[in-house]
Amino acid sequence: APQELRRLQMAGILREPGAPGRSRGAVTALQIDGSGPRQRRQVVLPFAVAQALQEWLAVRQFYEPAKKHPVVFCSRKSPSMSPHALLRLVTATLERACASARLPAPPRMGPQSVRNTLLVRWLNEGMPPNEVVRAAGLKNEKGLHHLRDLVNPLVRLQIAKKIRDDA
Repeated sequence: APQELRRLQMAGILREPGAPGRSRGAVTALQIDGSGPRQRRQVVLPFAVAQALQEWLAVRQFYEPAKKHPVVFCSRKSPSMSPHALLRLVTATLERACASARLPAPPRMGPQSVRNTLLVRWLNEGMPPNEVVRAAGLKNEKGLHHLRDLVNPLVRLQIAKKIRDDA
């Protein structure tokens, strides 16, 4: 979730163990320690995301304010990135990606839209709804209900059945 990303601590970045006599290895996952009942989890990062995070960490060590804060994404003014700053960053990145691909910009481009797009993608690719719920740190399948019009009909039925069964 955007809030979890903004609060992510350096200690939450998981890496491959380093070889004997070498420093830690490549970034592999994130340890998310949210306050909710299902929000403590490890999220394995796709290679491109892990690589981008590793590149940020290489640059971050030279960013003076970052030396004072354990939060991964801090700013000069704050120990954590504000919701507005994250929105600006995500929007600008998506605008550049759309321009580069010569595609129109989607109607919504904030961090929550990126998260929802990933959840829909997982569901439509066949990831079971209960696994999507766990990976996203949601309480239950009801947290997927707002995506019902975006998933394929079979997934929509699975989610609706689980919600009915739990009711």
